[in-house]
Amino acid sequence: MQCGEYTITLQDVQVQIGLPIESMLVTGTTDTDYVEVCERLLGGTPVGDDIIENKLKVEWLELNVQAINDDSDEESVQRYVRSYIL
Repeated sequence: MQCGEYTITLQDVQVQIGLPIESMLVTGTTDTDYVEVCERLLGGTPVGDDIIENKLKVEWLELNVQAINDDSDEESVQRYVRSYIL
């Protein structure tokens, strides 16, 4: 984003995560196991009221996603970026 620009557009999201924005719309329901998704993409498993249906508490992200530094491996960086985007 340019300096002073605050509105996140669909194109901004497309550029950052590579989602196509010029094709047919896909909608529907899912039976995704969001706890498993958190484990796979964020490296931790929320329990109890940290995750309800498809809603994950920000506090859980803050407590469970490790900060990164110059020595962090690629997987840690990806997990940090995913949590930051959320």
